[in-house]
Amino acid sequence: MSDELDPSLANLADATPQVGNVAMTKSLSEYESEDIQWLWNPYLPKGKLVIIEGHPSVGKSTFTCEIASIATTGTAYQCGTTNPPMNVLMVQVEDTPGDIIKPRILASGGDVTRVRFLEGIKNPLTLGESTADLSNQLHIEAIRNAIQEHQIGIVIIDPLMGLIGDKRDSHNDQSMRQITTPLTKLAQEEQVTIILVRHLTKGGGNQAILRGGGSIAIVGSARVVMLIAKDPQDEQKRVLARAKNNLAPFKPSIVFQIVNAPTNKAGKIEWLGESQLSADELLITPNLEDKSALDEAIEFLREELALGGKASKAVIDHARDAGISVKTLERARKSLGVKAKPDGAGWRMRLPQEPHYADEPLQ
Repeated sequence: MSDELDPSLANLADATPQVGNVAMTKSLSEYESEDIQWLWNPYLPKGKLVIIEGHPSVGKSTFTCEIASIATTGTAYQCGTTNPPMNVLMVQVEDTPGDIIKPRILASGGDVTRVRFLEGIKNPLTLGESTADLSNQLHIEAIRNAIQEHQIGIVIIDPLMGLIGDKRDSHNDQSMRQITTPLTKLAQEEQVTIILVRHLTKGGGNQAILRGGGSIAIVGSARVVMLIAKDPQDEQKRVLARAKNNLAPFKPSIVFQIVNAPTNKAGKIEWLGESQLSADELLITPNLEDKSALDEAIEFLREELALGGKASKAVIDHARDAGISVKTLERARKSLGVKAKPDGAGWRMRLPQEPHYADEPLQ
């Protein structure tokens, strides 16, 4: 008996279509080897997702304005790398463009003509407008259109939790990957650096990589995660450390402080040198752990309700996941003036309209 296949049977097999979906594969030998491209090595890789995180009032937003200013002018980052001037898209729901963002960009010497502020998303069919919601794939595609139209090099999303609406559970891996995966694909295909800003939770121990708000899927999608924390030896100073980096060796952290610009008194970054403190070491020092539970709850509510009203039950469930007690959440609700009103079968929370005061810290 011959082990060879009858040629007629072989031809028949080739001619028979496969049933179901067909896997499309490609040998790695067919791909061109590529080096990682950096805007700022080892902090801002091109075409990747990056996270900046920290407690409230440590300077996260001021730091993103510094990044935008350097990008728009083509000046050197701290590693000495320079890039051609590029445009920046800011997707914000907390800081307003006229009295907070623009003064900070000017204070840092940035080119405000190169910074775009996303005011909302317009539906061309209904002509309706809405706040950007990253859980809506059409809104992510609208951001892609803005990137292409304005030749954007960096997208800053601040804060992430304030832009996911109440259609997604921020603590559910699958739910959050439905946001981070399209953003990762967007960064890669358009070769832009997308920066997500988020705050820390009280839970998760001393491992910095586990301390960011929301699902672990968020940090899993990012190639670089930066932590900003107070310097334990001088709380007027800040330390920029890396909690995660898949693309480059770890280097010493960087120390900076926020000073008032002489021109408009807005906050700007002043770099002070290196620090040997790691992200994990910063989390075992008292400066992060002593943060008031009420302050944490207030920041949580601001981000949770930034897009508008949410079901009270969902807000309470998310607060519990973030390590915030119902009692502390209620104190924060009263402190912020958050309204809870009946809505159908349950209650709904909503932020009041809050003015921006001129003497607020521009952190």
